[in-house]
Amino acid sequence: LLINTVQKLPGTEHVIPCRYAIFASGQIMDFAQDQGVPLTPRKLMEADTGGHTKLDKLFAGGDCVEGPSFIVNAIAWGHRTARSINEYLGAAIPRDAKPITVIETTDDHREADYYNREEPPILPADKRMDMTPVELPWNDEQAITAALRCFQCDTVHHVDESTCILCGACDDVCPEKALDVVVYGENRDTSSGGFVEICNTVLGEEFGGKAGKILVNYDRCTNCRICEDHCPVNCITFQRVRFRDDAMQMIPLTPVASRDRMPANAV
Repeated sequence: LLINTVQKLPGTEHVIPCRYAIFASGQIMDFAQDQGVPLTPRKLMEADTGGHTKLDKLFAGGDCVEGPSFIVNAIAWGHRTARSINEYLGAAIPRDAKPITVIETTDDHREADYYNREEPPILPADKRMDMTPVELPWNDEQAITAALRCFQCDTVHHVDESTCILCGACDDVCPEKALDVVVYGENRDTSSGGFVEICNTVLGEEFGGKAGKILVNYDRCTNCRICEDHCPVNCITFQRVRFRDDAMQMIPLTPVASRDRMPANAV
């Protein structure tokens, strides 16, 4: 691996021209109490789910509104607040806009078979004198190596029901016993405890007209994709589901309100 640490290069500073600059604050809010910023009893900023506050031109979201939370919530706040700001500046956004489901077929590019799991470095006992973290961060090379082992947990099985022959090969090779291939009328092991149905098909006359289904237990599945590798008819793939907000797609395409249409109090 060739590891490069990101560094600031002298002389590369440049100015990006823009009509508006929107600043986002961090987790620690720094403002004067006499500025009239609406606060909740928990000393957090008061805003609705769209990021609107009681002050004109002031939008808020994320940790400063609901307290420490997950990164996915922060992303959702960013989407909703950006939509509200775009609408405030005059963009026409349909009120019934809904997220679009995008399904992507993923390739298995994990390197877990080539790189072993590496434990993070630990601060020696003789140096643990204060509140310094005992578990130390990885260096650049260790972090990138760990990322190459990613199991892509956001992908799920997809079985082509028109191709699957219910042979049971995926069930046989699964190291975690997370799959059950059930053929009606046959006594097959169903010990995975899975209840998510990923295939329900009826075989043709050449297979006796049998019907069956495939169940998966995602509490056991590690996305190792061995079932995909051993499927004799290549009917198993792994797919990732994305939700794309069609209103957010309009933001770079919708022109900001012209000066003569802009509200008098807009900046």
